[in-house]
Amino acid sequence: MGKYFFTCAMMVLGMHLGYAQHTKKAEMLEQRKAFSDRTMFQRFEREMVPTAAERTRKREKIKARRDVLLTIIDTSQIRPELKLRLKNDVLDDPFSNRLRKFMEKHKLKEIVLAH
Repeated sequence: MGKYFFTCAMMVLGMHLGYAQHTKKAEMLEQRKAFSDRTMFQRFEREMVPTAAERTRKREKIKARRDVLLTIIDTSQIRPELKLRLKNDVLDDPFSNRLRKFMEKHKLKEIVLAH
C-alpha cells in the first residue's frame, strides 16, 4: 500500500511540475510575440531609431545613387566583362575595391554623391 501511495504521489507531483513548465513556456511565447514587431534597438532606444519616412527617404536616395552609377557604368567605354562585374558590384557589393577604383579613375565620387 505504501509503494502504491508513493507512486501515485510522484505521478501527481510530476504532472503538476510539467503543467507549471508548460504555463511558463506559454507566457514566454506571448511576451515574445508582443515584441516581435520591434527590433531590440527599438525596444530600448526609441528616440535614436529613424522613423518610417526617414528610412524610406534613405532607401530612395540609395536607389537613386545606384541607378546613376549603373547608368554611368553602362555608358562608359570599358570591356563588357568589366561592365558586368561592376554592375554586379553595384548591386551586390557596393564597397568593393573594383568599384572604388573605377569611381576614382573616372572621378565619379562627386557625381554619385551629388544625387
